[in-house]
Amino acid sequence: MKVAAERRKLLAERRVKINAFIDKKSDDIANV
Repeated sequence: MKVAAERRKLLAERRVKINAFIDKKSDDIANV
C-alpha cells in the first residue's frame, strides 16, 4: 500500500505542475 500512496503523490505533483504549465501558456496566449 505504501507504493500506491507514493505513486498517487507523484501523480498529484505532476498534475499540479502540468496545470501550472497550462495556466502559464494560457496567460501567454491571452497576453498576445
